[in-house]
Amino acid sequence: MCITVLNELDSIPQMARDLSKQTMRPDEIVVVDGGSEDGTVDKITEQLETLAPLLIHTVPGANIATGRNLCMGYASGDIIVFLDAGLGLGADWLRSLVAAVDLGADVAYGVVLPDPVGIFEHALAAVTLPQFDEIDSGKYFPSGGSMAGRKDLYQNQPFPEWLDHGEDMWLDLKWRSEGLELQMVPEAIVTFRPRRSIRQFYKQYYNYARGDGVAGMWLYRHGLRFVSYAALLTILLKSAEFWFLWPPLMGLGFWYQRLPFKRWRKSSTLFPLKNRVFGILLILFIRVVGDAAKIVGFISGSLIRMRRWKWWHP
Repeated sequence: MCITVLNELDSIPQMARDLSKQTMRPDEIVVVDGGSEDGTVDKITEQLETLAPLLIHTVPGANIATGRNLCMGYASGDIIVFLDAGLGLGADWLRSLVAAVDLGADVAYGVVLPDPVGIFEHALAAVTLPQFDEIDSGKYFPSGGSMAGRKDLYQNQPFPEWLDHGEDMWLDLKWRSEGLELQMVPEAIVTFRPRRSIRQFYKQYYNYARGDGVAGMWLYRHGLRFVSYAALLTILLKSAEFWFLWPPLMGLGFWYQRLPFKRWRKSSTLFPLKNRVFGILLILFIRVVGDAAKIVGFISGSLIRMRRWKWWHP
């Protein structure tokens, strides 16, 4: 098992508890730490060394892709399972991923579901994370933090170390283009707590979009977002001229929010009515902030890509 960490002190106890309850124990645990300064390494040593043979390597400044590649190089097993700190693991998580690879899958990956706390995190989860019944395995992209495959697969195509964010998406797209079998394993459920604040959320989605820009991924989606907001801004500035467009725009706006509203309706039943109404407004705000983060992040990443173009081409 390969784990990459950076200042994850608070999430290590849950990781240790979840790994200790697995129906299959890892043969070894290899950790690459990117230079934590909060006692993460000591906490890992304290809580994980009794679960399996433990190897820890500290590489200050290593990004996630570099950490995963190094971790894989240190691992001795044939099947490599990647895990990120901060995820909650079902008891059959490890066994089901390994079994899928044993049965022939090139890559096996788990399903990431939200585990929100409070009204803001529930609203954020409604905007950003699909519920289980929405997931289409043919369109669902694996997270590098809950993934398994044979070591020679990753050695032949390692994680892109030139990409600080979106490294797993870049690799997923490459694998799909090459016709590899990427198998979603419904039993390998992991849970993830959304960001706690709008600031953290903005930074998260800015980084994702910046990675897209650096790698040249999802050009159509980002281009459509640019055009849509440019058109909306034009109509806002010239509302007197384009008043007749407001009804269809409002209809498109509600259509754009259909999935978050549907998720919110399901997940907010325990909140008082006033909080449920507030959550609808919060969803609208979160969506706009997220789109702004994506626009700014993609532009930033695209500028980096253009500056590198003369000497670099992924």
